Amino acid sequence: PYVTAEYVRATGDAAVLDEEIPYLEDVEIPVGREDYYGPAQASDATGTLRQHCLRAVDSVRLGAHGLPLMGAGDWNDGMSRVGVEGRGESVWLGFFLAETLRRFAPLCPEETHKALLARREALLAAAEEHAWTGGWYARAWFDSGEILGAPGCAECEIDLTAQVWAVFAGAAHAREALKSALDR
Repeated sequence: PYVTAEYVRATGDAAVLDEEIPYLEDVEIPVGREDYYGPAQASDATGTLRQHCLRAVDSVRLGAHGLPLMGAGDWNDGMSRVGVEGRGESVWLGFFLAETLRRFAPLCPEETHKALLARREALLAAAEEHAWTGGWYARAWFDSGEILGAPGCAECEIDLTAQVWAVFAGAAHAREALKSALDR
């Protein structure tokens, strides 16, 4: 949805949203593995690109703090084990999703547009309530509930990714968070 919204913005080609394309299907992650990389196959089911994007947004599950669950195999290998048991949450992903919803919502019918913006506001509110540490935004919560990226953390006391995406998403304390990151 983020890239699709950027493509439409850059090209003006909103017709791409109505293109029918197949969904992909893959094998289940094998028992005992955290991830699996292999070739996906086109399924018989199809949908418009807009439907694909909305399905991607709807696939994001939220944790106890109202922020996206991390799971395992994070793009940042140093974070791969933070949510391996299915309870760890990502603050930066919350900000990324909030910004994605802001960009993609105008490409949807009015009811969906409003619903996406309401989800965005809920994510930003959750970040303010739970992730703001008083000087910057935390990075994540481990499955255990231990916070990562907060004052006093032995590792990753402050995470630049969360602070920068707070700026992009328009979080309430974004300026202060970025200043804290630059100061450190």
